[in-house]
Amino acid sequence: MTRLLVFMPVYNAGSYLAGALQSILTQQDVDFDLLVLDDGSTDDSAAILAEVTRQDSRVILTKGQKSGPAAAMNRALAYGVASGYEYLARTDADDINLPNRLRLQLALLEQQPNLAAVSGNAFYISEDSRVGASTVPTDPAMIRSEILSGHRGLIQGCSVFRISALQSIGGYREFFSHSEDADVFMRLAEKFELGNVGQYIYEIRLHRHSHSVHGVRRNTQLARYALVCSRQRRSGKAELPLAAFLERPPLRDALWQWRELAFLELWRRSLLSKHVIHKNILKGLAALIDPVRVRRRIERSLAAAKQRSAVPSSVTRGSK
Repeated sequence: MTRLLVFMPVYNAGSYLAGALQSILTQQDVDFDLLVLDDGSTDDSAAILAEVTRQDSRVILTKGQKSGPAAAMNRALAYGVASGYEYLARTDADDINLPNRLRLQLALLEQQPNLAAVSGNAFYISEDSRVGASTVPTDPAMIRSEILSGHRGLIQGCSVFRISALQSIGGYREFFSHSEDADVFMRLAEKFELGNVGQYIYEIRLHRHSHSVHGVRRNTQLARYALVCSRQRRSGKAELPLAAFLERPPLRDALWQWRELAFLELWRRSLLSKHVIHKNILKGLAALIDPVRVRRRIERSLAAAKQRSAVPSSVTRGSK
């Protein structure tokens, strides 16, 4: 039977939905079903989805009422468990999957059954071009270190989860209206090893209506709260209630949130800037605000280069 369920939540994504659907339905050398949740769209998304469902028997269309990303993922997880799938892949309705994404990820999960989830590198795209990139480490120890220090170790939009692992931690916590990915990856990292393929497999679209951009302040607050909760759990302590944290966060946490907001604003502006000098100035200011993030990116690049150099020459040249 088909072992992979791909999940795409949709909310008013009509401008980009056709391209996103095509990019997942044309994945190479992989059998899968695509579960789509129309989460209360009011644009032409419903019509696009109805047509695709008629044309492709792999598409399973469900309806929702704008329940939020965490609740949507839990619906997909419940469907995957009930239907006997082994893996659950996530893709977003405004992003693009590169052709070998799923094949590469499934191969890694099959080779390393200890891995609970995998993602990969991604490009950032604007309306008409690639404007930047996000890299993730491939070494499980480095991934864990990044996640448990509040940095990005996996990219949710192009993640594939082992359903048994995701189920074992109770799935997503739905009170995370934003940064649900930070919370779920921290809870997975506390129990399992995580992985990434070393290739670019995804394109993340930058636009002002995206969930993370539209709610960036809330996103930052809840990302910090997820990190605080993880540290409490690892210390054997009870989690601080969300209401108490939001009402009066400790000074260190409030400063972290301010720095994160400032960094993200400069970073997004640098990606979308059309002028090279302006772009580099913004990147430099972002680096000054968060030098640890820059250091980790350098470490990832060095580790990737070392890994490439360790591949036997006969493998890199290919067979003749």
